[in-house]
Amino acid sequence: MVGYKGWGDRIVSMHPCPCCGYRTLPGRRDYDLCPVCCWEDEGLEPWEFSGPNGQTLVHAQHAYLSDDRPYNQREGNVRAPRKQEARDPDWQPFERTPELVARADEADAEFEREYEADRRRVAEEIAADPKGPMKEYNAAVAALQARASDLPYREVKGQLRHISNTHGVPWSAAHLELQSRLMTNENYYRGHLLRTLSWMVRYSQPRTCRQRWHEVRTGTIHFGFAR
Repeated sequence: MVGYKGWGDRIVSMHPCPCCGYRTLPGRRDYDLCPVCCWEDEGLEPWEFSGPNGQTLVHAQHAYLSDDRPYNQREGNVRAPRKQEARDPDWQPFERTPELVARADEADAEFEREYEADRRRVAEEIAADPKGPMKEYNAAVAALQARASDLPYREVKGQLRHISNTHGVPWSAAHLELQSRLMTNENYYRGHLLRTLSWMVRYSQPRTCRQRWHEVRTGTIHFGFAR
């Protein structure tokens, strides 16, 4: 952990990202997004599949360390590490032993099996009763919405993620953040151009920029079963 001056010379303690090792995270296991490698830190074991990241930490770290392209040519909204974000001297990449890689591969395969099973289950339920499958999910979201304004943002985000996982409804990191913010404060983005642009910069690709703008300005999210 390292401290450096931020806004107003406030000392901010930063932690190393478990994926790239650069000290970019204000905390650990708080679902913060690393601006250098785009890893969302949820604190799982390296061989466990991470839903927000779409892969295990073992595979994400290997992909990051193997990518020798300039940062402005890499996928995602990433940037080069800054001087004050130098790697923690105690950080070391995982040793990719056959056992560790096998565990990570099995976690990936297990996720694919569960994902396909959930997709088929929901599709069958919708075909059988178009209005029925989402009743419990919608009720849980409505209950959370009713008390969200009295809860911290991170708690709302965590509960919304739990509801999503429980009912097999896929949420991307972008949509999870957007919906949690709006549930906590419906005016969070309204009239706050910098907040709006910050969300778009972190989560938009050239092909999705128009869609992201529509989502953040209207609060309307379109999602399906594609990751």
